[in-house]
Amino acid sequence: MFTIGYIALDDRPVNYNYPIYLPKGEYELLNLDISIMGNIKSPANLEKLDEFLLNSVNKMDYLVLSLDTLIYGGLIPSRLHHLDKEKLVKRLDIVKRLKQINPKLKIFSFITIMRCPNTNFDSEEPEYFATYGKKLFEYGRLTHLHMIHPEDNDILEKLNSIIKIIPEDVIKDFTERRKINLEVNKYVIDMYKQHYFDFFIIPQDDSAPYGFTSMDQNEIRNLCQKGQ
Repeated sequence: MFTIGYIALDDRPVNYNYPIYLPKGEYELLNLDISIMGNIKSPANLEKLDEFLLNSVNKMDYLVLSLDTLIYGGLIPSRLHHLDKEKLVKRLDIVKRLKQINPKLKIFSFITIMRCPNTNFDSEEPEYFATYGKKLFEYGRLTHLHMIHPEDNDILEKLNSIIKIIPEDVIKDFTERRKINLEVNKYVIDMYKQHYFDFFIIPQDDSAPYGFTSMDQNEIRNLCQKGQ
């Protein structure tokens, strides 16, 4: 009999409930109470999350850990925060503490590459996506294509045109958060290389062949390949 700690990506049934419903013949599952988890745009209670981990770590053989939840309070809050990199990566100190307390603990972790959906919906994005979601997606797509084909004046002209349509503060808010999240992902990769995580993956969400998410994916892939 072994024990698995579980920190879900968020409180949606596919992430929170389904693992609980799995047959448990040879293991016990320790997971956060639903009241601690975030809900849609509201982040999880990080103080209680830390308390749960520290109080449970000596019982755990394995920990399945959503770093989006640990760092930001959930997947959707990772797209909405206004925190700097230093405060966000500080959240990862608890991973180091868990390994110190229980050196035999195996941590299986994941963190997502921030998405940029091609939609004018703001239910899971900043409010300005209701107006500028599709334009932000196109801005990212054209930026990526311009990087690949700098000699193409048609792409550059379209890029300059869409930049004039999107308010400067919208572009700044969205792109600066992306940069911070990408730097956090790079920090996590470095932690993996230092063996704080026994298994680690970086999935991506709602991406297209060209755009912000694809550019971030390429940067992450290149960084990971350097460490091989």
